Amino acid sequence: MRIGTLLVLFLATGAAAGAAQQDTLATMTGIVRAAGDGRPLGDAMVSLRGAAAGQGAFNVTDSTGRFKITGMLAGLYTLHIAYGGQSSEDYQVGLQPGRTLDVSILLDVKAVDLSPIVVEAASTNYGLSLAGFYARRDYGLGRFVTRDDIDRRRPAKVSAMLAGTGIVMRCARLVCMPVRTTSGRRSCPVSVFVDGLRVETYNIDQIPTQDVLGIEVYRGADTPVEFSRWSAGCGAVLIWTRN
Repeated sequence: MRIGTLLVLFLATGAAAGAAQQDTLATMTGIVRAAGDGRPLGDAMVSLRGAAAGQGAFNVTDSTGRFKITGMLAGLYTLHIAYGGQSSEDYQVGLQPGRTLDVSILLDVKAVDLSPIVVEAASTNYGLSLAGFYARRDYGLGRFVTRDDIDRRRPAKVSAMLAGTGIVMRCARLVCMPVRTTSGRRSCPVSVFVDGLRVETYNIDQIPTQDVLGIEVYRGADTPVEFSRWSAGCGAVLIWTRN
């Protein structure tokens, strides 16, 4: 495979931890995803190369695509990503003293042509494994709906699989979105992700149930960090499809 376009989205900055280091050192955190389907890319090497000799650091992304580089001097750096034996284009970033720069990196990862290979595998399980579905389920947070659950219950629509999770559909002006009812009976809007990408004002029942591989439901504090940025404490619904 090769890595083409490198797109870096600057999301937020915050004060760095540690008052003694606040005036001098900077931190960079973020997540690396595939541009095509939004899946997190683990084992990607993220490096910062400084203009001055001796400046620079690197970190390898974990299974959720997250990385963190700390103890950096403030200044301009060249951001470089290596993944799958290939390298990205370079991108310039600026680090400020006592601040944390949080970025989202999208890599245009394209496959090369290979000779035909015949394998015997469960494609459903393989797709969900790539998405981190089973790793999060094994961690014990959230509620999970597998393809076997869907085949057994045969729901008429995707939202029917949310029954019993504490999340219901609310419709207004022909737009239906999942919400969680809080103790004060306030409707708390739940973030929706389809194949790892956040969608807004999107009716999940437009997805044919036969195309769904799995569903994850989180109700607030149990939301994984890579999906919690937009949840505002309300939770998230993750839908993974055959596409």
